[in-house]
Amino acid sequence: MITKYIRQVHAVIQPFSPTSKSVRIFVSQIKPTLDNPIKLTTKILPSTSIEKPTLAVTYSDGKKVEFETHDKPIDDLIVLVDRHSRAIKAAEV
Repeated sequence: MITKYIRQVHAVIQPFSPTSKSVRIFVSQIKPTLDNPIKLTTKILPSTSIEKPTLAVTYSDGKKVEFETHDKPIDDLIVLVDRHSRAIKAAEV
């Protein structure tokens, strides 16, 4: 996963729900460094909530992308997030 161009991640999670698995794995794979600080915010939903798990990513160019992740496997989610990161990387060169 290309995290160099990600500036902010907001995750909405139901911790014990199988539909939140992709978001939980995505958040666990984010490794902020000193040269690339990523602001990570999470909202934990109660088990009785009917709100779906979501992921919002803000990139270094200001673009914000939101994903409904209840039916997406983690591999598809990483591909979607990396798509814009690769576009930013190509524009830099």
